[in-house]
Amino acid sequence: MKRIALTFIFSLALSSLLYAQKPVNLSLKYETELPKEIASLLPANFSEMVLLVKDEKIYSGFAGNTFICDYKNNKAWMWIGFPALGIETEKSIIELNLADFEAQQGDFSYETTSETKKIMGYTAKKAIMTVKTPNFSLGTKDTIQTEVWYTTELGSVKTPSFQDLAGVPLEMNMSFMGFSITCQIKEIKKDIVKDSDFDLPAGAKIMTMKEYLQKMNIDEETYKDFIKD
Repeated sequence: MKRIALTFIFSLALSSLLYAQKPVNLSLKYETELPKEIASLLPANFSEMVLLVKDEKIYSGFAGNTFICDYKNNKAWMWIGFPALGIETEKSIIELNLADFEAQQGDFSYETTSETKKIMGYTAKKAIMTVKTPNFSLGTKDTIQTEVWYTTELGSVKTPSFQDLAGVPLEMNMSFMGFSITCQIKEIKKDIVKDSDFDLPAGAKIMTMKEYLQKMNIDEETYKDFIKD
């Protein structure tokens, strides 16, 4: 159970949900190097992370967890499954208030640097991001430090999982709970993302977080900050 929880935490941390502050249409794919303890729980193709950005909508899929955010309507949905790879392991979709979801990502601070390098032809800048994120199981805050290489050449974006980072992350090196994770961009495509890419899976049941926890027999107190009637 602990390793499964870690997988979900890593998924939240790495799935950098992008919100374009001006019109942006991007399809991004990353290759992620996971610790053996996490990778052993997942199929081989789950090392890929997919991010789709179109105006005020975001699709993010990693490690079997999928998120869709609609900033215009202040809604977010998450579920277990990965439609971008043709994998759907759970037809129950949790609907969340997007503003609440953003606030629950944690406290962010940055150390900017003057270091730059080229990644896939783009100039990337280096920043060290420290996040104190809630540990709902223990009722404490975990500190996650990430080395982020980002570019401003693909547009100006807001990233709830990389708050106040004025660009698109191209490489991320994370340290957390004694583990190290590397995530590197491997594909960038522009102007191919369609509105239909953000459709929820057909036949899925939409439920609140409270309803989902009851279905899975999970203690509601553990995730009380996600539950708002």
